Amino acid sequence: MARGHQKIQSQQKAQKKAEAAKKAQGCDQKSAAQKALHHKCTVCMVSVLLIVVFIILKLLLVKLHVLLIIFLKGY
Repeated sequence: MARGHQKIQSQQKAQKKAEAAKKAQGCDQKSAAQKALHHKCTVCMVSVLLIVVFIILKLLLVKLHVLLIIFLKGY
C-alpha cells in the first residue's frame, strides 16, 4: 500500500486521468440535448425531430379548437 508522497502522487495521477477522460467525453449536456430532440415513432420506427412533432400537434390542436367553435355555434 502506498504511503506518504507516493500516495499523494497516485491520487494526483488518478485525478489527471479522470479529468482527461472527462474532456475526451466532450460536452455531455449538448449531446444529451441533441438526443432528446429526436423522437422515434413506435408504429413506423421513423426518427423525427421533436420540434416537428410539437408543431404538428399545435396545428392539430388549433384545427380541433376551430372545429369545436364551429360545432358549438351551430347549437
